[in-house]
Parts: sequence; C-alpha cells; structure tokens
Amino acid sequence: KKLAGVPGVMQDVFLPGSDLFCIEYLENFRDLKEIAPNALPLTALEQLKAAVAAVHQKGIVHFDIGHDSNGDYGRETNILWNSEEGKLCLIDFAGSIDIRLIPGFISKTMRVSDWMAVNKMCAKFFPDQHPELPVKITDFDRKALRRLRKI
Repeated sequence: KKLAGVPGVMQDVFLPGSDLFCIEYLENFRDLKEIAPNALPLTALEQLKAAVAAVHQKGIVHFDIGHDSNGDYGRETNILWNSEEGKLCLIDFAGSIDIRLIPGFISKTMRVSDWMAVNKMCAKFFPDQHPELPVKITDFDRKALRRLRKI
C-alpha cells in the first residue's frame, strides 16, 4: 500500500480474502536476464533509478531486486522490461522491508543492495555510462551485505 502510485512499481496488489493474493498482470514484460545487452534504451536506466529512489523515499527497501552480493544477476532479476511500451517495472516486494524500522548502518547497507542492481544494469546494458547514485557503494558495504544476506 505504501508504494501505490509509484511509477515503475507493480500496482494493483490486494488481498481480497485470507487465502487469496491478487497482483497486476504485466503483459509483454520480460525479465532483464532475457534481454540482450544492446537491446535496452537508456531510458530504462533512468526509470530504474527513479523507481528505486521513489521506493526508498516511501521508506521501503526492496532488498531482492535480483543480484547477489557481488552485483551479479542471480536467478530472476525482479526487474521487468516492456519493449513495446518502453516501460520498466519492479516486481516481487515479498522480501521488502520498512527501512525506518532498521538501525542506521544496516538500513544503508540494505539501500545499497538496491542500488547495486542499478550498477549491474548499467554494467550489462550501458558500460559507457557511470550513473550518479545517491549512495556510495564501498567494499565495506559489499562485505556487510554478504553477511546480512546470510542472516
């Protein structure tokens, strides 16, 4: 509910009953893992940056955009792209956390996790770009993230 209306985030998530969960159907969207490195426009990077920033502004960290602690894509990325409409969408907020409930450095590390996905997208699709990020990703953050994910 906190992310209702945030551009680039799956919408229409609701629980009509205790045993039913409904989400928006995203037709013609594909996982980034299925898209060739040269097949994504630069607007996709801008959309991802805006979506991550908006999610964090609402006090939420996704924490499972779909990379491991070195920044490599693991399984699905939880970033979908619709080439027909030129739209990006973040999905699967099941592991998301309200960062206002988390102590400072852990909260920062969790936000860094989301921004690492932006770096990975940039490295794969736009290697000549160097996006300006609101957090600096340090070796300490990478190590802390590996430890945090083990917990």
